[in-house]
Amino acid sequence: MCKVVKQMVPLSPPSSDTAPKPVQCASLSPPSSDTAPKPVQCAYLSPPSSDTAPKPVQCASLSPPSSDTAPKPVQCASLSPPSSDTAPKPVQCASLSPPSSDTAPKPVQCASLSPPSSDTAPKPVQCASLSPPSSDTAPKLVQCASLSPPSSDTAAKMVQCASLSPLSSDTAAKMVQCASLSPLSSDTAPKMVQCASLSPLSSDTAPKMVQCASLSPLSSDTAPKMVQCASLSPLSSDTAPKMVQCASLSPLSSDTAAKMVQCASLSPPSSDTAAKMVQCASLSPLSSDTAPKMVQCASLSPPSSDTAAKMVQCASLSPLSSDTAPKMVQCASLSPPSSDIAAKMVQCASLSPLSSDTAPKMVQCASLSPPSSDIAAKMVQCASLSPLSSDTAPKMVQCASLSPLSSDTAPKMVQCASLSPLSSDTAPKMVQCASLSPLSSDTAPKMVQCASLSPPSSDTAPKMVQCASLSPPSSDTAAKMVQCASLSPLSSDTASKPVQCASLSPPSSDTAPKPVQCASLSPPSSDTAPKMVQSVSFPAQSDDTAPQVTKTVSFAPLCDATDKTRLKYVRRKQGQRLCCPHCNLCVLKKNLKKHIQRAHLNIEPDITAQSHLQSQCIDPKNAVFAVAKSSKGPCIPIHVIKKTWGISHKVTCELDVCNSVMDFKRRSGMRSCQCTHLKSVDYCRSDAGNVVLHEEALREMVQHKWFSEERKRQCLNAQKKAEEQNVCFASYVTLGGPSYMHYVSVFEPKVSFYNRLGRIMVVYNAKNNTWHCPCTRPRRSCIHKAVCKWYLFQTNRKMFQRVKSTEVELTCKTPVSTGNGLSDSEKDYTENILYPPKNEDLKKMVQYIFTKKTIPSSLPISATNLDEKEFPKVLVPDEMHCSSCSEPLSDPLLISNKAKIVTTVGIIEGVETYCKTCPVCGLAYRYQEWSTGVHNYDDHIILSLKFCLMLRSFLQSHTAVERVCKALSISNGVVYPSKTVLCAYLHFEALTDHNYQFSCLKCGFHPSVVIMDAHRKAAFSMPVK
Repeated sequence: MCKVVKQMVPLSPPSSDTAPKPVQCASLSPPSSDTAPKPVQCAYLSPPSSDTAPKPVQCASLSPPSSDTAPKPVQCASLSPPSSDTAPKPVQCASLSPPSSDTAPKPVQCASLSPPSSDTAPKPVQCASLSPPSSDTAPKLVQCASLSPPSSDTAAKMVQCASLSPLSSDTAAKMVQCASLSPLSSDTAPKMVQCASLSPLSSDTAPKMVQCASLSPLSSDTAPKMVQCASLSPLSSDTAPKMVQCASLSPLSSDTAAKMVQCASLSPPSSDTAAKMVQCASLSPLSSDTAPKMVQCASLSPPSSDTAAKMVQCASLSPLSSDTAPKMVQCASLSPPSSDIAAKMVQCASLSPLSSDTAPKMVQCASLSPPSSDIAAKMVQCASLSPLSSDTAPKMVQCASLSPLSSDTAPKMVQCASLSPLSSDTAPKMVQCASLSPLSSDTAPKMVQCASLSPPSSDTAPKMVQCASLSPPSSDTAAKMVQCASLSPLSSDTASKPVQCASLSPPSSDTAPKPVQCASLSPPSSDTAPKMVQSVSFPAQSDDTAPQVTKTVSFAPLCDATDKTRLKYVRRKQGQRLCCPHCNLCVLKKNLKKHIQRAHLNIEPDITAQSHLQSQCIDPKNAVFAVAKSSKGPCIPIHVIKKTWGISHKVTCELDVCNSVMDFKRRSGMRSCQCTHLKSVDYCRSDAGNVVLHEEALREMVQHKWFSEERKRQCLNAQKKAEEQNVCFASYVTLGGPSYMHYVSVFEPKVSFYNRLGRIMVVYNAKNNTWHCPCTRPRRSCIHKAVCKWYLFQTNRKMFQRVKSTEVELTCKTPVSTGNGLSDSEKDYTENILYPPKNEDLKKMVQYIFTKKTIPSSLPISATNLDEKEFPKVLVPDEMHCSSCSEPLSDPLLISNKAKIVTTVGIIEGVETYCKTCPVCGLAYRYQEWSTGVHNYDDHIILSLKFCLMLRSFLQSHTAVERVCKALSISNGVVYPSKTVLCAYLHFEALTDHNYQFSCLKCGFHPSVVIMDAHRKAAFSMPVK
């Protein structure tokens, strides 16, 4: 019966009524590829049973899979034992049917018995997420996961599978991705770390791998990969210690070093990882956040010349500690010294034990850092263990002056003093050191100089006397050595030197006995005998010293004129003078300290009632003051406001430096600080001049053409604004400066970078006739200069008088009233002559010179070969009658008696120049005769024609006029006015009758104007340096 049914099944379509029986029949008959598809379809329509399940599974393995029949074989497979023969087909069916927690374990087992495929792989992975993990199925599922895209649903299960399967480079990358999508677990973490070591690095998976590494044991195989992951993941205090351990097991890399340094700053230092972190720090940029931790690491690792420089920089950014200081000192001894880190290294040395290895380097650091009383003693000890150097010696001497005296360090300090410049601050300490060190001919001269700057002492005197016996005597140190000799015991070895010193120093009743005793032990000399004679009158005579005095007197010559002169010279040298170490200025010893404080130290003196900056009140209502800018140099006023009454208070200075310093101090907690200018206002006792300016004075200035109507209107509007705001419009400031300097404070409502407080200080230099206002460039007019002129015109009108001549008033050389027969009208005309003329008279004079006094282009030899030392010193015009009206000209009138003739061999001074005028037409005539070999420029500067031709030759050979004048100044020993000479030469060329038969590439043919500018190398200031 079963055979018949089996043969009939493939021929009839399955039905839910007939399906169960063929399935039962199929379970009792061997499967066949011919009959297999139909039982599978029947199994899909019948409920599964453990009795009939194995056979449909076998049939499904022999029939093609279908989405219609796939779910049922999967259910059947879940009820039948798995087999390598039937396993692949349920896996394919499972890939076509939805996953279920009931059927999931069996496809997973089947997948473990079938080869993986990219088509069927995702479905077993989903099934595996619904079934418990097993060591039997885990490897196969890991392979399936490597062939399917990662999912947050299946990731956690695949990570568990990976922890139960052997490691493979094929599946490692996929497992790392799964781990990045699944929660962290201490069970799976070690396996994921191994996978990460076999997979390429990714910024997506790196943070998760770093967390896994923090939960897994450390391994040298996985450590390098974890370090790379840490460089791509954000920093965390949880994972930092583990990453530091990984870094200690992995090779050093400049890419990961910076991240490892940050990790080390979040983890406790360890002697195991310290060395590696120090190496990382040497490859990463310096940071104030990581520096303290690196310093601790360096203290736990051996010093290295490669990492020493970086550790020293870290130490400069971290707080000082007695634990880390010795190690930093060792690092500093292996790195080059730097002025940035020197101060910190010196502090470290003060906290670390002394060593001959590190001492030389610390001495170099000390020479680059400011001396301090805290570190001085340690630096002196270091200097005693390091070789002597002229670079570090001055700093060591300063340290010795701040540290207690020691017999161990004294000899070295004495040697340092012999290599450093002399100073009154360090001299006393060096003298004490010399008293504790052995005597040396190398250091003796310097110690004698130090003794001359320090007060004598009975402790140091004997040693100084010995030093003086080894150094040549000097008039600067002699007086001090004589005092030292008076405080030290007598010795035949040192006796001759105090005698010589006494001959170079003024005699004194305090020091006289000792040189007299020394003279008894030293051979007599004609040089020292006169001084010894003077010394006899000072000490009280005793029985012991009388014979020696008599012996000394016998060698003294008689006092003749030469001796008197020498004695007077000695008396003038009573006040001892010393040279300033900064400017080499010789001043009295008592004034040296004050000179250095005043001229070379930027120490601001305290503001008191006796010592303060000069000030004046400009606007009492608004509390505006003018204060001297500095106590040194010329008195330059600036504006300050110090209003401490009323509703609104305002205290400020217009200098940016003062405002920056006060702002810094306020941010540092010093809220009531003020600059020296504001402090000086408290002692202000005078008010500046406050004058009401009148419009009448302004109108008169416009009439005299000092400025235009438009400027007048601007001045009146500015005055009106000042009155509306109830402030002082203009005020004259007098703070004790030069008499020719005039300062006027002008109101300016617009605040800008040059006007901080609403007022501008305008300066007029009457000596140079120059005006200065901060709102504009020199030689440019502005409203503030106009207001200043208005003020000075109203208060001091003499400053605005016009003069007839720039040197002397125009007067007649010969009085016109004696024997000339001039009428009264002619006398009045002569007295009212002005030169140079103006307006139309000036035009007529220039036209006459240009037409009648031209210079030929080819000058005759008689005009150029004249002796330049024999030019006439009186230059009078040759004209006798007026060229326009033929009237007789006036007598010669003196223009200047201080004119100069500039020649190639020098400058002739004291030349008198005259002019003549026509009493009818007013035409003026001056001396303009080239035939005498000179060219008149402006009646004050006259050039010789030979000098003009020489300048032309130099310009044609591309040599500037400034250079020619500089060369002549050096060779002739006189100063040539180069700027005026250039203008005079151009005037000569303008009057020359050139033929202009030339062309220019830029100006064309026969140019009417030829421009001589700087880029043509013709006229510019370039003296020979």
